[in-house]
Amino acid sequence: MIKKFKIFLLNYKIFGGRRWYQYFNFGNGISNRKYIDERAVYRTESFVKFLKNIEWNSDEEIVDVGCNAGRYCYEMSNNVRRATGIEFSRRFVKQAKFLRYLYEKKGLDLKNVKIVYGDVMNNLELFDNATTVILSKVLYHKNLNGAGEKILERLSSNGVNRIIIQGHTTQGNMGEDKYIQDLLQKYNYSTQSIDHHEEYPIAIAIRKQSKEV
Repeated sequence: MIKKFKIFLLNYKIFGGRRWYQYFNFGNGISNRKYIDERAVYRTESFVKFLKNIEWNSDEEIVDVGCNAGRYCYEMSNNVRRATGIEFSRRFVKQAKFLRYLYEKKGLDLKNVKIVYGDVMNNLELFDNATTVILSKVLYHKNLNGAGEKILERLSSNGVNRIIIQGHTTQGNMGEDKYIQDLLQKYNYSTQSIDHHEEYPIAIAIRKQSKEV
């Protein structure tokens, strides 16, 4: 009952709207599915599955920009050396604290995971040691007021080898987003589409001088 009540409170549905963004199955028949839609289920589960299928190096450091409740960082904790999520919504950071408690209760060691509250533009130093950066449902927005280009400039200058993107970035029935492709090209990244869902395709952008995939 406490878990259900906490899920309800973190949803803030009493103030209108659906406030969970990522989908979670908390076990024992409890999930936040009633507060989201089927798109959120697909978007979250397909991305987690994709991340699990990547061959990660144990010394990898990942940064998840706009990490929401931090699920991707938590799920990858056993695969990488360090995972950092940054989120500018206090609501999602509260969800991340709750989710961390649940993962740790199940015995998952999350000492190598950190969730940071704040604007990524004020925390660009987070990219300094990163090898892979997750920009799920971030980079595809065109109204970032130049933030996307500043992020890519920092990633390129820091030698970040791999960027993982979800959203209609490289293909799909929503239309190819040539703006994003050109931006990645400008900073010497080439993109490859992985999941061809019409709205939530997944793409990997690799620095051209790197042979890692």
